[in-house]
Amino acid sequence: MSQLRASARDLLGRLGAGGSGDVRRVTLEVSAEGRTELVTVTLQPDGALLVAATDGTSDGPHVRTALRLLAGLASESVEEARESMVPPPPAEPTRHPLGEALDELLLAVARHGVDAATNAASVDEAVERLVELATKNPPLGLARFVGRLRLALQRRDAPLTARLLDGAARIAAQLREGSNELEARKTRALWLGRPNDPETPRETVYDRVLVEVGREWIAGLTRASIQRRYLACTTTGEVYREERTRPETGSVGTCPRLVTAGLAEVDLAGSPRSIRLLQYAVSTRIGRDVWGRLGELAVPSVEELRPRFRAATKSAPALSEPFVVVAVRALRTATRTLEDPSGGLLPLRGGPTGIEERMASVAERGTLRWVAGRVEDAEGVLVLEPFAVAFEVEGRSVFERLR
Repeated sequence: MSQLRASARDLLGRLGAGGSGDVRRVTLEVSAEGRTELVTVTLQPDGALLVAATDGTSDGPHVRTALRLLAGLASESVEEARESMVPPPPAEPTRHPLGEALDELLLAVARHGVDAATNAASVDEAVERLVELATKNPPLGLARFVGRLRLALQRRDAPLTARLLDGAARIAAQLREGSNELEARKTRALWLGRPNDPETPRETVYDRVLVEVGREWIAGLTRASIQRRYLACTTTGEVYREERTRPETGSVGTCPRLVTAGLAEVDLAGSPRSIRLLQYAVSTRIGRDVWGRLGELAVPSVEELRPRFRAATKSAPALSEPFVVVAVRALRTATRTLEDPSGGLLPLRGGPTGIEERMASVAERGTLRWVAGRVEDAEGVLVLEPFAVAFEVEGRSVFERLR
């Protein structure tokens, strides 16, 4: 790190004075503990820092190294003396019924392969056993895993199936280990947590203004059995998800809506993170300043979207389904791609019938500002499934829901 700073000073001296400005966002390639990760640091309007690393952490060695560089601290100045301790003997792995059921499912899919697993009786039996062990009312995380796996196998989507099975193998191992570390508790909560579970790690947030920018019914144990509502925060730009099953009731109001949350609980894991509104007020009147604020907080480019997506899927490969508000300036109808303000391209993924035509209609009526949608990986290329679009017509902010 000191060599990088010394080289930068040397080059700056040869370039001469001038070029003053304000750096708002940097992306650094950091090597630490034998691994190389990308760390993106963004300065928020309120002065707070938003930090994201491609290993899915916000306080790991790569993040700390990047922050030391930005803070102008030498790496050795923050090292603390460590007392040598004899490591405890490794604990014997324990048997866990749900972990064993996940292992059986992994083995069944691996034996048949992606192409044949959809119609394999052993795969169906492994799924049914998994559901039975999770009680008559399976947690939403586990239900969503089952729904995503069935869909991935039907589509013969090998990369997605591999990612789902990777996540299942991780939670199976953690269930056997029985660790009470925070990361293990976060993973278990993502898979098995329930709204009123006191063991689920959560943070409490107060006085947040949220805008619902999309909602949908997605597959759980059965088709279209889970509803998700996507709420974008006008303070941080983060998009949360509010979930419910068909027998349950969610918060009131249609989409779009303005939600002023006096008190809410947010899970610590997942992408998007789950939010539970406890005290809130709803309005359907959303001012131009609110739409403009979301545009300011939107992911500014496809280049910055990539490390965020990698970090999310790396931390929770089976259950992360990133949903973002991303800045755009044009729609290229011929190639079905969105163009961001810096010229980066983000292909559109087909959704319900008519979405592409509606997107083209919106692009003709006004100036595009941002699009809200789910980000996916299609053969190594990021694609966006659009849910809503914001644009301007003669100085007036317009929001249009696409699905």
